[in-house]
Formats: sequence, structure tokens, C-alpha cells
Amino acid sequence: VSAASLAVPGEVGLLARLTCTATGVPMPSHITWAYKGAKKNRPIGDSDHYLIANEKTYDWSRGIYTRVESTLTFKSVRWIDRGAYQCTSTNFNKGQDRSD
Repeated sequence: VSAASLAVPGEVGLLARLTCTATGVPMPSHITWAYKGAKKNRPIGDSDHYLIANEKTYDWSRGIYTRVESTLTFKSVRWIDRGAYQCTSTNFNKGQDRSD
């Protein structure tokens, strides 16, 4: 799993995006996001404030999906959004990789 910068970019009130890419065979089936607060991780899902989009890449020469890219979009950055975010990928075999 590789990830872009996990500190919230941008200025308060503007749109911002974080991207995480996972590759493997079998391909990761999905990516989840969490905010790494001082006390514990808080799962993130689609809401009025966040939007998560996942895109899979198909390798035509091998006939399989090999990559998934997930984008976490902040619709309007808030001061309290600053901090670290974690993406976690899971493949079809239920194995997990993590990027902090």
C-alpha cells in the first residue's frame, strides 16, 4: 500500500483530497479510511463532510484487476480536520496491509 501525504492539505473552507493506492494479487477488494486522533482511530465514511471514491485498474494482459485507488475528499476543510489519516486495504483473501 502506498499513500499520499496524510496531513490535511489546503486552507479552511476549501476542498481537499487525499489519495491511497493499493496493489497486489489478488487485488485489494477495498480501502477504508480512518482519522488517527490522539486517543484512537475514528473510521471515516461518506457523509456531509467526506466523500470516498474507489477506482479499480484492470490489467488486460493478465486478465485481472491489480490495483485500487481510493480518494478521500473533504468537501470543505475545517480546522479540526488537521492531523494524520490512515488508509487500510483488504484483499480477497482477507489479508490486510496498512499505510499510516
